[in-house]
Amino acid sequence: MRVLKRFRKLMATVLVCGLVMAGMAGCACGDGLGDNGNGTTTPGAGQSGNEGGQAEGEAKKITLTVWSPAEDQAAQKGAPNGLLAKWCEEFDNAHPEWDITFQYGVCSEGDARDVVTKDLDAAADVYMYANDQLATLVGAGALAEFGGSALQTIKDTNNDTMFRSVTYEDAVYGVPYTPNTLILYYNDEMFDEDEVKSLNTMLEKDLGKGVAAFAMDLTDSWYIEQFYYAGGFTLYGPDGTDEAAGTDIGDFGFVTEYLVDLVKNPKFHKESGDDSITRLANGTLGALVSGSWKASAIKEALGDDFETAELPSVTFDNGVSGVMRQFTGSKAVGVNPRSENMGAAVALALYLGSESVQRDRFEYRSVTPVNVNLASSEAVLESEVAEAENAVVLHTSVVQPTVPAISNWFKIVETFAEEIYNGTITKENAAERTKQLEEALNAGTGF
Repeated sequence: MRVLKRFRKLMATVLVCGLVMAGMAGCACGDGLGDNGNGTTTPGAGQSGNEGGQAEGEAKKITLTVWSPAEDQAAQKGAPNGLLAKWCEEFDNAHPEWDITFQYGVCSEGDARDVVTKDLDAAADVYMYANDQLATLVGAGALAEFGGSALQTIKDTNNDTMFRSVTYEDAVYGVPYTPNTLILYYNDEMFDEDEVKSLNTMLEKDLGKGVAAFAMDLTDSWYIEQFYYAGGFTLYGPDGTDEAAGTDIGDFGFVTEYLVDLVKNPKFHKESGDDSITRLANGTLGALVSGSWKASAIKEALGDDFETAELPSVTFDNGVSGVMRQFTGSKAVGVNPRSENMGAAVALALYLGSESVQRDRFEYRSVTPVNVNLASSEAVLESEVAEAENAVVLHTSVVQPTVPAISNWFKIVETFAEEIYNGTITKENAAERTKQLEEALNAGTGF
């Protein structure tokens, strides 16, 4: 039976950051720009309180373009024009100082980097993005930096992992609204909640002829790092932000040796496509590491036997033991620094990442919230997927490095993982090949 955590009430006031002064167009909020605490902006030096020529007390006419995934714009019961339109209408009603015309466009979080950077002037004022694109978007001048009370709001309403997921070179560029990570799904008729804490225990359990205990897509370079983190390696420094530090993965040949044995173990299944879901359904697989995007299909496959957990520990042949840790990021709301209505754009971004909107995403679309209030609420803790995702974020994750060199990891390690799976890397050459992997990663060359 699930133990519900006590609901913590965080009294955080969402304040709007000040308008950007001339010469600060790359920053959504400067330290010298304040707010008056009632949801409206305080003009900076040289700005008048009725900027734009509107009369005293008259709402300023502005246009805001917002891009979001198609799922947020599909008609829903209670939101016939889509969730995004519902949220923007709520925002508009809360801000009589602006007379806002909204324009909407479809752009998934994963496509933001490619779509937004094509033409920053034509891009949305506010858009959603996956945080693994952070370095590219910042480098292209496509994300405004948050400061002042906006920054404090983001800090107050997120755990440290989520806050760091939108931080690049000590500056914050987004409002997180859901984690982007992997969890363990399992059949609770095959394993109990203690057994899934250890991968060794799972692999040693006799589940019957032809039944695999554990599956993951080992040749996906977003998965394999779990084992090396369990062994103790580092990637771009202790917190993943020091590109010059490179990696010490060459010292972890024993992890590679373990993986060579793992892929030969009949109790392990390398997932390909959705074949693991088929095996969960027909009872020939006990557990699978995957993301929330497969939750519905896995739940349908397992029925009443559906359960989730954070990632397990693993003990290697040399006795080293550690928790498998997953690259974890977030999906976040960002602001285009070229927005002509920066104050309103920042305020809208804060609202689209707020507790209220995260609650809607969870209730309408089962999107796991990261707001610290919601993450510890009874409703979220009763969701197996949401509880497991937040547990991974807090206990078995590493903030995915956002340094530009992380692209080397994904390209080079995929080749390395394929060599483990196809038998090119053996226990005899594992140490040597792992050293060569380190050299390739640190040099940024092919493997």
